[in-house]
Amino acid sequence: MSHPVDVVAGVVTLIPYVATTKFIDVIEFKNQHFANLFHNVPEQFRRLLGPVVTRVKKQPGWCGQDPALVMAMIYFYMVTYFVIERLMHGNQHLGVSDEEAMDRFITILITGLWHAPSKDKQAP
Repeated sequence: MSHPVDVVAGVVTLIPYVATTKFIDVIEFKNQHFANLFHNVPEQFRRLLGPVVTRVKKQPGWCGQDPALVMAMIYFYMVTYFVIERLMHGNQHLGVSDEEAMDRFITILITGLWHAPSKDKQAP
């Protein structure tokens, strides 16, 4: 089974005319052909994932965010990243390899940007 990052990168790389067609539609036709693809993407993930979304919400340690919204945000990050890298010839536009960029993104998703202050260092 392929790694999800490879799948997204492959789709963007192997089918550039789809992305190009979407860009042309947005610019030339005011997005009249593809607008529905970008309408309420979290709801599209809810329909696609079905009961998995509910199960994720009930997992111990889940952050409380809507899993479908989280999936949509991850999806858009990855598609944008690979569009820049592959179609716009970004050539490590974040200054690191694809693998490192994805690893760091996943780390930020899992750990967050800020460390919570320890209880003994909190202000009174």
